[in-house]
Amino acid sequence: MRYIYSFYFGTSTIFTVGYGDISPRNEVEVVIVIVVQSVGVIIMGYIINEIGYNLSAIRNGRQELER
Repeated sequence: MRYIYSFYFGTSTIFTVGYGDISPRNEVEVVIVIVVQSVGVIIMGYIINEIGYNLSAIRNGRQELER
């Protein structure tokens, strides 16, 4: 049980989500929050990667037109 709370504290700190005014009260809620935080960070990373890829493609397209 202590390990679940320790893992929650670690993931909230590493993902820089914060602890907020509303926090999980039992083990089930802690596990759900860990899963939601992990999925959220993965989705956000994917979105940022796609934005960077699209901006790079736009820049390469402009360079190609200039040639």
